[in-house]
Amino acid sequence: MAGNDAKKVIWQCEEAQRAADVAEAEQISCKAQEAAIEAERQVQNTAHTEEVRKNKGKYIPILNWPPLSRLPEMVSEYAIRKMAKGAYVKMWYYTNPGIEEAKRNTGTMDNEALVLSQNPDGSSSLVPAGTIKQARAVIDDEHLKWEDFCQAVLRMVQAMETADWQPERVTMLAQLWGNIMVHRL
Repeated sequence: MAGNDAKKVIWQCEEAQRAADVAEAEQISCKAQEAAIEAERQVQNTAHTEEVRKNKGKYIPILNWPPLSRLPEMVSEYAIRKMAKGAYVKMWYYTNPGIEEAKRNTGTMDNEALVLSQNPDGSSSLVPAGTIKQARAVIDDEHLKWEDFCQAVLRMVQAMETADWQPERVTMLAQLWGNIMVHRL
């Protein structure tokens, strides 16, 4: 029996060694699979990075803007340029008749054509024709109809904000026009 017990112990040691060898082989296999997966991931990341570098336009993020609730008003190029410079713009350009005039005249002048324009310092310079063309039917601010004035105020405030005017100036003019609109006279 002592020989049988010795054989059992040897057999148990051999089984334990085989189990340890199998566990070690499985561990080595898992590490090899993880290494292969990581290598594949790096290859894919490198390929994706290269794809993004080659096709930048395809991967530019698109901002999630809400849809427009109405079409933007089409103001004349002349008024937009004057507003961007911070110069005086007659309110008529932001009234319904002014916008209709801009729609009728859009595209009628070659924007690449240059014309002479007098600068504030008295010198002359060549500027694109579309930036200096004033509409013929312009009405001075003091002669605007009340309805036209009310339309122009809101559009001009939006145009000032679009032209990056200082917020204090926009607020000042909005308050002035608001006070005019609610005045008892």
